[in-house]
Amino acid sequence: MSLLVSLAVFLLLCPLEEVFESARGFRLKQHGNRRFLLLALGGAALGLLLNNPLFVAVSAGVAYLYDRKCRELEKTKNRAVLDSQAEVALQMVASLYEATGDLIGSLEKAAECVDDPLRAELRRTVADYRSGRSVREALEGLAARVPSRDVRTFVEGMLEAEKFGADAGAVISSIVQVIRDRTTLREDLKNEMRGQRLTVNVLLMLLPLMLGMAFVMFPQSKDILTGTLVGKVIVAAILPAEYFVWSMSAKGVAEEW
Repeated sequence: MSLLVSLAVFLLLCPLEEVFESARGFRLKQHGNRRFLLLALGGAALGLLLNNPLFVAVSAGVAYLYDRKCRELEKTKNRAVLDSQAEVALQMVASLYEATGDLIGSLEKAAECVDDPLRAELRRTVADYRSGRSVREALEGLAARVPSRDVRTFVEGMLEAEKFGADAGAVISSIVQVIRDRTTLREDLKNEMRGQRLTVNVLLMLLPLMLGMAFVMFPQSKDILTGTLVGKVIVAAILPAEYFVWSMSAKGVAEEW
């Protein structure tokens, strides 16, 4: 019965097309699939140990939500890597362009000094230009491929400078200064968030710790939490409460970027 309820909750939270997509791309998403399965099985085992079918069902739903949130955070971290690379690359482009006046050559030289994935995208932009595309088309392709706000800002600035005949070197320098200022503010925000995340982590540990102490130190509480409907609801409610607090904290981290 518990397993059937767990399956029903999972199917409710996870659309069937996503299930089939995950099945087709299992090798690409193997890490995430393994994470979900381990969490769901662990929650099911604990729920059966506590004789709490509701806990089993809730744990399956929370495991799915947690796995999906982790995937989003992984994408955010990838964007953070690109942003940090873009800051270095665009500073080099600004300096090289000021000295040479050659945008494509500056992009090519900058690509030699950064790591993948941005290096590969800069080289592809240069290759697109040399294969016959215009500078506009090559830059638009770069902005479309790289999920970085800094790169998009750079491309939009260059295209506007070309459109209105402005000094491209001055535009690049101003864009780099804006990126540098935003990076400084971002680092200040990250330093402020560290203390908040520590508080959140303490709160996340406190609730399960108090529940465990109730089981160990107060046998009557154990009977209530495992033998009554109200107790089972309280135990099952801990998981979504923990996930909600963690998710809000993780959202704050993601918004730093």
